[in-house]
Amino acid sequence: GGPRLVQRRYRDFEALHASLLRRPAAAVSKLPRLPGRRYGTGRKLSDAFASQRQAALQEWVRGVLAMPEHWCAELAVFLGVPELADVAKGLALSPGGGGGGGG
Repeated sequence: GGPRLVQRRYRDFEALHASLLRRPAAAVSKLPRLPGRRYGTGRKLSDAFASQRQAALQEWVRGVLAMPEHWCAELAVFLGVPELADVAKGLALSPGGGGGGGG
């Protein structure tokens, strides 16, 4: 298949990252760094920041997918797919939930 659209809140990324760090593969292969929650002040994210963070989170997922040693049930559930190998070829990802960006 082609690219997939997956909508997740930032806290979902944080939970997945924490889960992946607890797995044995994390001791062998370093996970990509999760992009920061927000920059600046205020609760509402600017469109520009939301777009930049979306791109950064998309790259984070691609980085994780590039390391099969980190593939696990939690990652498959996060991506909403039964087979990670099918997803590793192409992914479009959109953090969902609007302005607040999780929390």
